[in-house]
Amino acid sequence: MNKTHSEEYNNNSNLLDFTFKNIKYSIQTSIGTQEIIKGIDGIFPNSQVTAILGSSGTGKATLLNIISKRIANSKKSQLQGEVFMNGKPYTSETFQTFANYVLQDDLLTETMTVRECLQFAANLKNKGAKTNKNEIVNDVITQLKLEKCQNTQIGGQHVEGISRGERKRTSIGLELICDPQSLFLEEPTSGLDSFTAYILMDILKNFAHQKNRTVVLTIHQPSADIWNTLDRIILMVDGKFIYQGEGGNSIQNYFSKQGFKCPLLSNPADYYMSIMNQEKNINKINCPIYYKNYDKLIKDNILSEIKFSSQVEFNLSTSLVPTYMQFYYIVKRTILIQTRSPILFKAKLAQVISLAIFLGIIYYQLPNGQNDPYNVVDVRNKNGFLLYLSTSAFLESMNSGCISIPIERQVFLREENSNLYKIFPYYFAKLFVDLIADFIIPIIFSVIAYWMIGLRNDISAFLFFTLVMIVLQFTGTAAGYFEGCLFEDPNLAFSAAQLITMPFFPFSGYYKNNGDLASWISWIQYLSLFNYAYQAFIRNEYEETYFIPNPIQSENIEFTKWEAVGYLALMFLGYLILGFYFLYRSKKHLQ
Repeated sequence: MNKTHSEEYNNNSNLLDFTFKNIKYSIQTSIGTQEIIKGIDGIFPNSQVTAILGSSGTGKATLLNIISKRIANSKKSQLQGEVFMNGKPYTSETFQTFANYVLQDDLLTETMTVRECLQFAANLKNKGAKTNKNEIVNDVITQLKLEKCQNTQIGGQHVEGISRGERKRTSIGLELICDPQSLFLEEPTSGLDSFTAYILMDILKNFAHQKNRTVVLTIHQPSADIWNTLDRIILMVDGKFIYQGEGGNSIQNYFSKQGFKCPLLSNPADYYMSIMNQEKNINKINCPIYYKNYDKLIKDNILSEIKFSSQVEFNLSTSLVPTYMQFYYIVKRTILIQTRSPILFKAKLAQVISLAIFLGIIYYQLPNGQNDPYNVVDVRNKNGFLLYLSTSAFLESMNSGCISIPIERQVFLREENSNLYKIFPYYFAKLFVDLIADFIIPIIFSVIAYWMIGLRNDISAFLFFTLVMIVLQFTGTAAGYFEGCLFEDPNLAFSAAQLITMPFFPFSGYYKNNGDLASWISWIQYLSLFNYAYQAFIRNEYEETYFIPNPIQSENIEFTKWEAVGYLALMFLGYLILGFYFLYRSKKHLQ
């Protein structure tokens, strides 16, 4: 008989205890050093739900991030202390092999359904047969009570979708898809109504108890029902603990003995949050009492728990699929997302067809010089058209490319941090899908415009013209990727793309002959992709011509057409490499 996803993990699970000693964390501000965490010790035991409570700014989220290795030393911050899992230190990379982290914000792809999101994660995080992955997804959907909305799109600003509670459960489902040994959650009930929040906490409690998992979360002010689902509670005030231990009667007895008895019929969470509120003068007076009693009555017990915590050796392994499979699944998802919004591609197609016809009408059957070889105006008209193509093809694809990465940057950061995939397959999978359109569109444009305008009547010239258009589109997309990876905001990336690109436009060779440029500035022409595109078009068009003098000489075209298109290809590769570098660098910074 086959084991279910849950049973398979349950029978082979290791119990994970997270312990930490003398954790201190401070940051440098304009007014000096600010202490966030002030020398605390603690334990997050296995098979329990541990909740960290405190007012905003007390350091609870910082502590969660320290234990999950999302915070490290830097020039403006200092972290001290020791963090262990089953008595052994770990890194941010090894953390991902036994724990997952759920952000407060639900960063999901709007146009995908709940099942598709979970299936995508299952495909990337679990090796094995497709049938087994489908069973895993079914188990998670059932476990999180997502059956009714499993085929509904996530939705967002432009797409109607699932409720906020369902979004939160889907976010958690993405991290549960590989059945992690431990789960860290940042404010999982934030923004949810009390009933939805209780259902969510009940799911987390069952996950911890039934599967012997370690669940740690921050929470601001839980309802009475949610309070009763918490096995272990940590209360924080100003970067220090005032309580750490069991919930229920234990915490109430502890504070009652100190003279802080929770009133009958009151929500204990509300009461304890009220005595921790630093805006009340009485609490500022009481805080030293809290700290003193904690050190006297609780700290030694915690140190003893740390000493006798689980020391079981845990096998660090990852089920991440190979790079080529990551590439395949990201390509598949990207195509799915784009087909869910076909209006964008259709609009792009309509635009290129209408532009080709429009230009074909304006420049209809330009003279080739056979009847009037000395007509300079005919040459300038044709050259003007070729320059326009050099700029429009590049700019159109660059503008699309520069928002391709930024619009889904937050989803990418979450997925990459969750170890769904690496940067390399993500970057090139997205690029691959975008380049498919960049390959098709220039062909359609060339077929319509080339013959209408009356460019050189030669099939090899037509094919080379189309090749240059394709390389221009490719280079524009790569340049857009570079800008999009360099800047976080799509609008800023779009604006910067224009500012960075347009200074090279005068060096195309059309407005001023590059041979006439002053020596101190002439080198810029070799950085201008418009120069290479223009030279490739001119060479291709006037290799056989009736015009006198030959525009190849009068325009000072120094490269062969294959050299020119080769340099364009090199610029394409250069932009690709720069884009990848800045995506990698910004990923490290933003994570």
